[in-house]
Amino acid sequence: MKQFKKFYISIDKDLNVLKCNDVFLQYIGTDQIFNLDQIIPPQDVMQLRNAIFAVNPGSTGFTCFRVRTYIGKLNWMASSIEKSLAFDGPITLDMTDIQIMKSENISGTYDKMTGLLSKQAVIDYLHELIEDPESGSFYTFLMDIDHFKTVNDTFGHMRGDEVIIDVAHILQDCVGENGVVGRIGGDEFMLVLEKINTEAKLREILGKIKDTVRDKYHNFGDKLDITVSLGGALFPDNARDYDSLFMLADHMLYTAKIKGRNRYIIYQPQVHGIIGLNGKMVTPVEHLAMNSSKVRMIRDLMRDYLTGKSHTIREIIERVSKTYDIDYIYVIKKADYKSVAGIEKNVEKDKVIINPSETQLPILASENLTAFFDANRMAVVNIHEIDKEKKADIYSFMDEKAFRSMVVCLLTTDDFDGYLTFISRKDSACRLSEASLADLVYITSLLEFSSDLK
Repeated sequence: MKQFKKFYISIDKDLNVLKCNDVFLQYIGTDQIFNLDQIIPPQDVMQLRNAIFAVNPGSTGFTCFRVRTYIGKLNWMASSIEKSLAFDGPITLDMTDIQIMKSENISGTYDKMTGLLSKQAVIDYLHELIEDPESGSFYTFLMDIDHFKTVNDTFGHMRGDEVIIDVAHILQDCVGENGVVGRIGGDEFMLVLEKINTEAKLREILGKIKDTVRDKYHNFGDKLDITVSLGGALFPDNARDYDSLFMLADHMLYTAKIKGRNRYIIYQPQVHGIIGLNGKMVTPVEHLAMNSSKVRMIRDLMRDYLTGKSHTIREIIERVSKTYDIDYIYVIKKADYKSVAGIEKNVEKDKVIINPSETQLPILASENLTAFFDANRMAVVNIHEIDKEKKADIYSFMDEKAFRSMVVCLLTTDDFDGYLTFISRKDSACRLSEASLADLVYITSLLEFSSDLK
């Protein structure tokens, strides 16, 4: 996906170049371009001028023409033409190499109506970024057109399609080289913004999208009143997998809708809450209550230990699983890497299995796991952060088991040598913050001192 580029260029009515993206300059092999007649053959220049003349102000058209590439070859371009309402305003060309569009390798990559990435293509792109350890932070936003059904019902589906195309071109122009945009169905779009360094820059882009759409249709001739709503979150700060990221963006879009539409909402955990049980959002007040229950549990365990009250393994791991919403907890003996105690939550059947029979985690014997352990004798392994080539055995094991994360703590007493493991599934709502991980180190020590490990 990352190899396929869109070319954007802004010109005036005389084809003078006002701005264009760096990818296009690389495509034509120059550092600067002043007029399109430098790279388009004369007969195609005339065709382009006629196509531009035929587009009404504030509307969008389509044409094809040839462009001379950096190796001197003439390649056909398919291009939308978007005119501003102002007579002398900029004209935006959104171009794609036709040969690339015809390539079997990208069949279905682009949405036929808008020229944006298709639903599957933009989702695949997002998955690639999530799984690439070098991708860094990026924002994902969902957007739709407010009250779009009213547009179709009042003005007809043909006019509705024109609105979708217009909004798509506004998205492309506003996002530019800061990311990619896809149409995921009807009037719904996904934005993946991977080159945003500050929240101020993010707000500038989102505000421009919102305001440009609103201004384009405000008091227009057919009295269309079109606005858009957006909601999104930051990877990996807010979510570390596709499902959680999509869910957060979707929830923020819903929040934008219920707050009045014509706005964008950026997820902030201290304001909107966190992902809680069953994928639902937990409010800050609810989150505080959850943290209180964690503090209370650790305090009670410590008090019992100091007063000489012992707990069994089962009692401790049951309380930990419930308090921290952890899917699987196993006490593994190093001799054979089989569990001597454990707990498993089956969300689909709403059951909890205590002491599952002889669960085995042979991956704990891997030399590659050694690199993950820190000074607290804890290893935190997230499938989205594993180098697939250098640590292929760990990645394959977790992928096969559908594990998202695995926290491994060393357990060592006079009578026992092994591991305490805390595991979350890919499809679960289990999340462990830095504070929770610190708690698990403390709980491991308490288990060593106060349980019946043998």
